[in-house]
Amino acid sequence: MPLRLKLAIAAALATLGLGGWLVLRDSSVFAVHDVTILGLSADAQPAISAQLDAAAQSQTTTDFSVAALRAAVARFPHSARRDRPPRGPIAAGP
Repeated sequence: MPLRLKLAIAAALATLGLGGWLVLRDSSVFAVHDVTILGLSADAQPAISAQLDAAAQSQTTTDFSVAALRAAVARFPHSARRDRPPRGPIAAGP
């Protein structure tokens, strides 16, 4: 098979693969339907869940924006808490 034909076939397959991925990544195949948010107070849970749900409606597992989710809950006060202390070094050098 001539090199030009091989390159044309490779380019066509790459184009079809990329086009298929772009179509599928926004499909319901990769959609998230149920999410559980842990650690919220009973007062804050409905409001924060509604904001996150609204921000995530147009997102899928392969096409998402962490910035959009953070922006959705930016107006809510929060505090971080670690249940475990951070790990120490795994290895030591000479």
